[in-house]
Amino acid sequence: MTIVSLTAAHDRLVEVFGADGVVRAPDAPVLHEESRRWLAEVGVPRQAGSMRLDPDPPGGLRTVASHFTPGAELPPGVAEMLVIGEVVDPEEQGAVAYDPDTAQRKVLLDPVSGRVHLVCFFVEENSAGLLELLAPGLSMLVALSSDVEELRTERGEFARFAGRFGPEVVAELTRLMLDRVRSRGPELLRCVRDVSRLWHIEARIRPLAKIAGPGEGLLLDLPDGFLAGAFGADDVVCFPDEDVPAVLTHEPTRRFLREQGLPRDAGWFTARDEERPLRSLWDHWFADDDADPDEAPANVHELVVLGYLIDDIDLVVEGPTGRILGWYGPEATLRVVNTDVSGLAFTTWLWHQEQALDRDERLTDSYEELATTMTEVLARVDPAACEPTGAEDDFRYWSEVFADEGGGGLSAG
Repeated sequence: MTIVSLTAAHDRLVEVFGADGVVRAPDAPVLHEESRRWLAEVGVPRQAGSMRLDPDPPGGLRTVASHFTPGAELPPGVAEMLVIGEVVDPEEQGAVAYDPDTAQRKVLLDPVSGRVHLVCFFVEENSAGLLELLAPGLSMLVALSSDVEELRTERGEFARFAGRFGPEVVAELTRLMLDRVRSRGPELLRCVRDVSRLWHIEARIRPLAKIAGPGEGLLLDLPDGFLAGAFGADDVVCFPDEDVPAVLTHEPTRRFLREQGLPRDAGWFTARDEERPLRSLWDHWFADDDADPDEAPANVHELVVLGYLIDDIDLVVEGPTGRILGWYGPEATLRVVNTDVSGLAFTTWLWHQEQALDRDERLTDSYEELATTMTEVLARVDPAACEPTGAEDDFRYWSEVFADEGGGGLSAG
């Protein structure tokens, strides 16, 4: 690669990520000449989708072996690879520090071949997981990361999608991103264990944020038959006005429940369909002889129970505003779950789409990357679903569910 092309590649990287978002490593101990020159003269983005990259950390690059004690169980050929970054922990997306006591998805550079891989560190077990190909070289890693960034920010070729929404836009964005990956490295779309699913995830999940534009009265203007098309008409529950208490005075919410409805069973959410009409939280919870009325929230009579979330949480809608809240009965605590019913509908639809994709393309083989991207997509569409709650434990239901690999959060089974 010529000096001119390296300079142009650096300028392009700065154009996409900004000068502060690019890091170079002039002294990286890399034998592979093209990779060494790339790190010295072009660099890599500091934050690229669900990855944080730093090939020039304080103290210099470390080998994989240096993270473990002697005798570690490592995949063949991995010990001398260099750790140049990590996947963002979906539960700690704002964190920066590396925690050596937890499993960590690391980005590795083979200093001899220049290939880039992902691997999971299990420091406490003194072992590492399966080696997964991320890119055949740094230039392709940067090119694909730039594609993802421009998709996310609607710049470059993706600028033509700004302000456009709907199923056709989602499909077009997905095709474009898949074509980008396929043209750069078709091997990266193989659904096999030793190839990362990261680029599948970026192409399939990130465009889903464009399914619906801003609404009037509600957060989102969802397409007609939005939920019925995903779950099936028989598996969507609508609530006519006579089934909705008068305390639900937010008319856009009443109209949505009447015309669009909610999914009967969306994994983590179940609509209240077995008893009609719907009841207030007071009638549902505190009328019970075992409940303590002193624990009731001040607006308990204005909260209408729509259904349930797993973990014994009643999902309620606030009558005057349409906000969707979770009532954590054992803790006597209300927490925001979604902005409104349209945000809730989008969340269940997003989960449903991910489940179908996981069955076909095994997205959960790259679980942390998937959970982080799902949370980013939901935060873009319905920020309240992922913003800090202000509660002492700072619990956010959907981002916690997405991150809960052990609890089966996103796994289709």
